[in-house]
Amino acid sequence: MSTLTITLPESLQEFVTDQVIEQGLTAPEEYIEKLVREEQKNKLWAYYEKEIDKAFESGQPIPMDENFREEIKKKVIIQ
Repeated sequence: MSTLTITLPESLQEFVTDQVIEQGLTAPEEYIEKLVREEQKNKLWAYYEKEIDKAFESGQPIPMDENFREEIKKKVIIQ
């Protein structure tokens, strides 16, 4: 594991501290890690959505459940 040191204005530091307490986390590092992981998931899902759109546009459509994207998101991203 590597170390990342950041400097925040006092107002942001207070916000982070409040979030740590509200979310029942143990340290600011845990909160920042959670934010980064969420962003990573969002970017990955955006990539999958783009690829799914390309697949739909690539040829004859195959009928599937209306909730296809949400089901995939639950299986792939939220594990």
